[in-house]
Amino acid sequence: MTRLSISDAATWAGRFLQREWPLAGSVALAFLMLPGFAIQLLVPAVGNVGTDGAKLALAMRWMMPLGMIALFGGATLTAMALLPGMSVADALRLAARRFWVVLAALLIVSAAMLLGLTVLSFVGTLMGVPIARLLAFGVTAMLVAGAAAAARLMPLVPAAMVGQAGPIATLRYSWALTAGHFWRLLATSLLMFALGLLILTVARQTIGALALVIGMASAGSAAVVNAVATLLLLLISAAVSTCCYIFIAGIYRQLAGR
Repeated sequence: MTRLSISDAATWAGRFLQREWPLAGSVALAFLMLPGFAIQLLVPAVGNVGTDGAKLALAMRWMMPLGMIALFGGATLTAMALLPGMSVADALRLAARRFWVVLAALLIVSAAMLLGLTVLSFVGTLMGVPIARLLAFGVTAMLVAGAAAAARLMPLVPAAMVGQAGPIATLRYSWALTAGHFWRLLATSLLMFALGLLILTVARQTIGALALVIGMASAGSAAVVNAVATLLLLLISAAVSTCCYIFIAGIYRQLAGR
């Protein structure tokens, strides 16, 4: 079993970001921040779409392609981190060549999880389990399966960017790399999620409060203040995502013995 040090991965990621932040920042702005800003423009008040069916449909229509753009940006950042001396242009070309592997692998995993959930629901229906219980069990099962897959397949994007294999072989390789490290990687992925959520929540509350105060002080510029607040939140979100991609690249380096 390969040695894995979470602190070493974090240190390596920090050094990379300190050294290459102008290039990494440009990629993050273009591919991680702008898609979020586009969502805000295309679907105003996107956080309140739950009560508006038309707005929800519009949001879902744009979420997938813009999410794919953000994932492509993450793949580009991963390539830059793992291949020293690679320019942004070269990293973009590599991501363009290998991105289909990431997408196909994610679709395979999603299809497998959906199939498993469908089978469980069918069996539960035959056994006469109430719909409410089936729904609760299905949501719980998806959350557990998603967390487990996130841990076992954490090196998927780095493996796809550095390797030459197809999606199934890349999935198998990622699964093999994490053998013996499941619980540590599960705890790490949950901690990353919780920490990212905490940062974004604090930032949203702080920036929202400041925007409210400034907007009340100058009512004529309320729209400008809200736009600036949104941009700041998206910038923080892009920074958090960038750190996560580089950190996962650092974990992959250890697991793959690079």
